[in-house]
Amino acid sequence: MQRLCRSLQTPAMTKRFPDAGIGLVCILLVQLLVIPIQIALDTHQVNLPASILVMLLVAATMIISSSASSGVAPFYYKYLRGPTDFLGRHMSLGFVAYFILLLRDHVNDANEVSRIVGVFSK
Repeated sequence: MQRLCRSLQTPAMTKRFPDAGIGLVCILLVQLLVIPIQIALDTHQVNLPASILVMLLVAATMIISSSASSGVAPFYYKYLRGPTDFLGRHMSLGFVAYFILLLRDHVNDANEVSRIVGVFSK
């Protein structure tokens, strides 16, 4: 138990918790953009996922801001690289629910869900 407590206090581990928290906050903020855009697209009967538009918007914002100011790269490396690396490492688990929804006619047992999770885990 003491070893576990000591390992949780290592600098690498204490950096992961804030990165995870910031990453989860980023997910919530992006969803706050996606939901109203998806509602607007559905209202106008446009068959396009809002998440794609938001990803393009975020990418365009990052490209424009990095070309407009040289201070963006240090800001990214100091504050956002850890959270984005965390999200990138664990992003595959986000696909599990969608695959289960796509394959729900073929998933007969709860044990198969764990196999699907295993496919997406690193």
